[in-house]
Amino acid sequence: MIELNECWLDLKRVAGYLKVSPSQIRKLVGAGQIPFRRLPNGKAGKLLFNRRQIDLWLLSGVGNPSKRVRQTFEGLIL
Repeated sequence: MIELNECWLDLKRVAGYLKVSPSQIRKLVGAGQIPFRRLPNGKAGKLLFNRRQIDLWLLSGVGNPSKRVRQTFEGLIL
């Protein structure tokens, strides 16, 4: 089972990490534009995001993250 730690972020933590709202993250998940895992808990399942995959996703630009998200991330690594 996947444990929540600094490598795995839940919806609220990934939204905070990217400085966007949880609803924006849900939209990206629904569109398949952000890497995530869904744990089989109940009907919908809990969403988890691997921090390394999120970082690579931001750097690659594949998911076409918003300009605000890219600028925030670039500010963190520069």
